[in-house]
Amino acid sequence: DTIYQKSEGQNGSFFQAHVAPILLFRAGDKILFETELEMKVASDGSSELGLEYAQLDYLVNDSLTLIAGRFVLPLGVVREKHDAVWINKLPIMPLPESDVTALIPENDIGVQARGGFHLNDRALMTYALYVANGPGSGGDGPGHLDSTGTWTTSNPFNGGSSMSGTPNGGGRLAVFYPWKPNHDVEIGVSGQTGRGMDNLMWSAFALDASLHLGPNLELRGEFINTWEDTTDVGTLRRKGWWAQAAYKLAGLNLEWPLINNFEAVFRYGGEQLPDGHINEYDLGLIYHVSNTLLLKGAYSFMDGNAFNQDTGNNRWPNMFTFQVAYGF
Repeated sequence: DTIYQKSEGQNGSFFQAHVAPILLFRAGDKILFETELEMKVASDGSSELGLEYAQLDYLVNDSLTLIAGRFVLPLGVVREKHDAVWINKLPIMPLPESDVTALIPENDIGVQARGGFHLNDRALMTYALYVANGPGSGGDGPGHLDSTGTWTTSNPFNGGSSMSGTPNGGGRLAVFYPWKPNHDVEIGVSGQTGRGMDNLMWSAFALDASLHLGPNLELRGEFINTWEDTTDVGTLRRKGWWAQAAYKLAGLNLEWPLINNFEAVFRYGGEQLPDGHINEYDLGLIYHVSNTLLLKGAYSFMDGNAFNQDTGNNRWPNMFTFQVAYGF
C-alpha cells in the first residue's frame, strides 16, 4: 500500500510505501508454518524491515490448534482480524490501536492454544489462550518492547524478551451467531495480565462486538481498559474505545454503476489517559476497484489535551489521509 497524509498546518506528502508478504508452508497434515514480513520505505528514503509474526502451528484436531513462536496477540480484535490494509475500512487504525496512541500490545513471543466449537446448530464459540513474555522495563508503558526487551516509543508494542522474568497470560473468548445470510453478530472478551516494569502488575481488558445487517451495513466497536501499577503514583488507568459504521452505497439501489463501488465509513475513537483525553472523528470513503484493490480516503477531526508524541505538545491537528491498498 501507499499512503498520502496531510496534517493541519503542515505540508502533505506520500510518506510511506509498504508491503507485507505472508509466507505459508505446510510441513505435513498437521504441521503448518506461517510468517509475515513488513517492509516500509518512508518519504525521507529510510527503510524498515520488521517481522509481524513467525509461528509454528500444530493441528491437534478440529477444535484445537497449538502455536509456538512470535504471534499476533488475541487481545482485542483489531490487530488479529482487521489489520490487513484490504480489510481495514479506513487508511488509519482505530485510535486506541494506532501506533502513537495504542493501549495494548500487538504481538509477543510465547505459546498459544486456540480453536472453536459449535454451541448449537448456528452459534460458534471461539477461544484463544496464551502465555507470552509480556512487558519489558523502562520507557513509556507496558508492551513497548523491541527485540531486546526495552520499551521504545519509536517501536511500540513489539514483543521481545521479558525483563521481569515472569511471563504474562491472556486470551480471548467470543461467540459468533449468524441467524440468516449476511446477518450475524459476534461478541468477544479478551484480556492479559502479568508483571511488567519494576516487576509490577499490568493488566488489560477488552470487549469487542460486530454486527452485519445485510450485505451492505457493518457495525463494529471495541472498549479497552488497562491498569498499570507504579511505585510512586499508585495505579495508572488508561481507557480507550472506538465505534465504526460502514455502508456500501450499492444498498441504495441507484442505477449508477460508479456509485455502487463506493462505501461510506464513519468512526469515532476516544482515549482517557492519566494526563488528559483524546477524541477522533473520522469520515471516510472507499472505492472498491476490485475485491482486493481499494482506494481509501479519510478526514480526521481531532481534539484533546493529552501529550502528542508526534507534535511534542498537547496539540492534536486535523488530518487528511489517502491510501491505495492491494491484497494478494
